[in-house]
Amino acid sequence: MSAKGQSMWKEWLALFFALPIYLFPVLRYLSTGGAFSLHDMFIYTGAICGAEIIVILLLQRFWLKEKFAAFNLEPATFWKDLLVGILLGVVTLVLSVVTRNILAQWMENETVGSMKDLFEGLRSNPALRIWWLGPLLLIGVGQEELTRAFTLNRLWKILPSKTGRWAAVLVSALVFAFAHVFEGATGVIWAAIYGGIMAAYYLRYGRLAPMIVAHYINNAFNFIAILALIEQGIITL
Repeated sequence: MSAKGQSMWKEWLALFFALPIYLFPVLRYLSTGGAFSLHDMFIYTGAICGAEIIVILLLQRFWLKEKFAAFNLEPATFWKDLLVGILLGVVTLVLSVVTRNILAQWMENETVGSMKDLFEGLRSNPALRIWWLGPLLLIGVGQEELTRAFTLNRLWKILPSKTGRWAAVLVSALVFAFAHVFEGATGVIWAAIYGGIMAAYYLRYGRLAPMIVAHYINNAFNFIAILALIEQGIITL
């Protein structure tokens, strides 16, 4: 096999080991008949997402022989990444609210129902609510943004043309949407839009930290907002 062929084979194999993280919530959702327990969510955020971070970093450093700094395709400072991440988070959060409200006129959002046990546990234990904000960061780092950046870098090496790079953005968005099937049609559609925005941002600006910050803002706000609506009786479990 030529050197180029060996390189492509390594890229494909790296994807094979990295992408199963997206399958876990789907398989668990289907096996439980459409619901996640509180135990499921903590296992997923702690063990699964934590393991995913380790696997990707090991693949990056020892299998692909690339430094961790290679996740950032362009230079920037910590404060710039933080400010851009906050801005990106606010923009996508507003888009999320608008999109979900529009889609809610035609279809039901199943997010709360599929995670009923989680919200019941968080509602009954205020200390658990604060603790839960920590594992939410692992979701943004492990399951989504680190995996997204890793996947896109692999696909862009396999498909280096401009068309191939945008095709990789589309594939990344669709895979991300598939992983959110437990949220119903509304969640899948928004996840596809969000995944496309994040992948396009990474293609244009090449920074990982702002995506992580934005993702955390979205996840934290959504959980806090849903809990507030439950407390007010607007959402019933």
